[in-house]
Amino acid sequence: MGFLRRLLSKYFSRVAPQDENLASISKRIKYNFSNPDLLSQALTHPSLAREQLSPLHTYERLEFLGDAVLELIISDYLFRFYPNFPEGALTKKRSALVNKNILASIGKEIGLPEFIKSQSVADRPIEESEAVVGDVVEAIIGAAYIDGGMKAARKIVLHLFPLHDSTEGSSEDRMNFKGVLIEYCHTHDQPEPIFQTVDRIGPDHSRQYKVAVLLNKDVVATGKGSSKKKAGQAAAKHALSRLSKDENRIEGMESA
Repeated sequence: MGFLRRLLSKYFSRVAPQDENLASISKRIKYNFSNPDLLSQALTHPSLAREQLSPLHTYERLEFLGDAVLELIISDYLFRFYPNFPEGALTKKRSALVNKNILASIGKEIGLPEFIKSQSVADRPIEESEAVVGDVVEAIIGAAYIDGGMKAARKIVLHLFPLHDSTEGSSEDRMNFKGVLIEYCHTHDQPEPIFQTVDRIGPDHSRQYKVAVLLNKDVVATGKGSSKKKAGQAAAKHALSRLSKDENRIEGMESA
């Protein structure tokens, strides 16, 4: 996989000068590029090719790659989160998460239009087009894949896309919170969580189990259930909630 990325990198040359705004974009997507010119290229609309650049130095090729990478990441997430869903249901959920409206909404939410580089058009700025904004989101994902591999692309996708919203209205028995917690830990450079049964309460016919989730030997959450599996799922759900709150609190301190 590393060889493939190095090969692809040869075709995405360093074409744009360092942009002081790239640091702002990197902060918003929670990823710092080793090669910031890839991010600059992902923000460059093809209209500039007629004035300054080769068409190969705009976002179009990165968008092509990002589209495929995004679909794989979302498919993998849904496959793990919904272990009992058939193919048709998974496809429906993926379509609800990966479409032009969602992409444009995400791009506008992080303020992409002000950073998109395009030919000046007075009556209708190119960078305000929803289709363009959505394309740039995919291009950024493609650029991250070239820069840091699937791990980098996945980190951006899991940060930007409303994946948790896709679980609303679903039966919790069908949700794989343990799988999502493991994915979260991998993405955030955390060790794989350990699940330990710490207590059993009640007679055999109505026994309750208590399971703890450990990260770095520290208990981060516990959960109870009528089986070890259900208790583990509850513990994983509580751990995800706590980790998410801790992350938001840290981000708030950094931006203060």
